[in-house]
Amino acid sequence: MVGSKRKRDRDDGDPEANENENEQNGTPEGSSSSDSKVVHAVVPFTIEYLSPGHGKSKKKKAAKKRNSSGPLTPKSSDATHSPFSKEGFDVPIIVKPTTKWEGLKPYKNFMIGEESFGVNQHVYVNHSDAPQGSDLSDMDMHDFWVAKVLEIRALDAQHVYVRVVWFYWPDELPTGRSYYHGKNELVASNHMEIIDAMTVTGRAHVQHWQENDEEEEVPGFFWRQKYHMILHQLSKVREHCICRRSHNPDSLMIGCNNPDCRKWLHEECIAEDVLRKTYQRLVLKEEVTEAVVPPNVKNASGANGVKNPWDGLFRAKIKNKDKIAKAIIKDLRGDDGETKEEDNTSGDDNDDRDNGKEGDGKEKHPKSWKEDIVCLVCHEKVQ
Repeated sequence: MVGSKRKRDRDDGDPEANENENEQNGTPEGSSSSDSKVVHAVVPFTIEYLSPGHGKSKKKKAAKKRNSSGPLTPKSSDATHSPFSKEGFDVPIIVKPTTKWEGLKPYKNFMIGEESFGVNQHVYVNHSDAPQGSDLSDMDMHDFWVAKVLEIRALDAQHVYVRVVWFYWPDELPTGRSYYHGKNELVASNHMEIIDAMTVTGRAHVQHWQENDEEEEVPGFFWRQKYHMILHQLSKVREHCICRRSHNPDSLMIGCNNPDCRKWLHEECIAEDVLRKTYQRLVLKEEVTEAVVPPNVKNASGANGVKNPWDGLFRAKIKNKDKIAKAIIKDLRGDDGETKEEDNTSGDDNDDRDNGKEGDGKEKHPKSWKEDIVCLVCHEKVQ
């Protein structure tokens, strides 16, 4: 995946452009070839990653040389930009061949057709057979690569190069997608590359979700995690709940409103705890106990190898209507038509069960009912 995966072949298309107009506007402009096929380009530049301490002893000497020779653009090895510069994820790089790269004129933006793309903007990069200029509203954006523009340089209107840093879809990671990765989630990286501007398909809107506020709306496409492509390491993601697992934004989280707790709980953890209590009460006829260990929750693949004794007997869903969370429990034991006697000792004033009676006056066990939710950490009722 690194480097060679995001390289492109070249055909001999020669996109039209008005070079004089481009220089006047300070923007190198490109356009798609006349047959609207995807433009393939080979890029004569590569990025070399240097050790973190590279060049420090020569820093003063290099600065003196640049000052004496007039204002020059920074050396490529000084340009270490990435979406983040903390936690050791920023690495020094050099573009090769260095002299040829630094001989190109730098720009703040470039044009593809009528659309302008600039430094620090996120873009979609075409690596499929999608024709240039396609209507992106009709396409699955997961079929494109996503990158952030760091630097733009051009020899002329037909040779415009963009230094980008890549964002990975979770499925592209060496470890694959994790249970907490959302459908619209990207992973930032320090994997940089030089691409041809004509491979840029459109503007991408990517936001940084910092998970500071659990109630904030998760944006469309977002990133919160970072991948170090040299060390093959992923940054940590915030943990929640009694299980100390991370949050998938596509699933529900319920917040405890006890001011001394304020923990956020996974929907699946609450459901398993509700089922455990239901099994204790209706099958084992035991006194219900509160959670002291994380529930045995199925993972993203659908099973964790351990079967709960209530599996197939009961089912629970967590509903959060108008910010009022309730557990809806269904008794699957009655699906065979057998009449069950109601356990009158298990009800309370908050039990919202629809009880019925058979023709002979016998109590019929309800098919489903609602129950309040109790925090798995502080054991207080979630209001």
